[in-house]
Amino acid sequence: MLLISIVDDTPKDGAALKRCVQEYCKRNDLPAIIRVFRGGMDFLNSGVDYHDIIFIDVQMKTIDGLETARKLRMSDQETILIFVTESAQFEMKQDELDILDTILKPVSLASVACAMDKALKRLGGSGSAVS
Repeated sequence: MLLISIVDDTPKDGAALKRCVQEYCKRNDLPAIIRVFRGGMDFLNSGVDYHDIIFIDVQMKTIDGLETARKLRMSDQETILIFVTESAQFEMKQDELDILDTILKPVSLASVACAMDKALKRLGGSGSAVS
């Protein structure tokens, strides 16, 4: 069972990403629990201490995705992190935070499938049924 978290302070964007992840999991017969958090503080204060994959919106109010990832990495270096952003030119320190991939908003099933394929390879799983 995959444990996937989505951190996005925009409910519409979080819901769209969740739908894409659910569809990917359905098409690939992957059992998953998908949680949506309404921002970095909501996520960090949730008490949930295990995730396989986390999608983090880079540009959030209060605490942005970079700071959320930095705080997470203080205690967890294993979870796969995937950034989600509206700006293709957003500069981020992917190596420092071990960010597996970055996908652009609005998210699509194809972009989520590509990121999930990479994540599953890192986790030792199989590839996508989405083309």
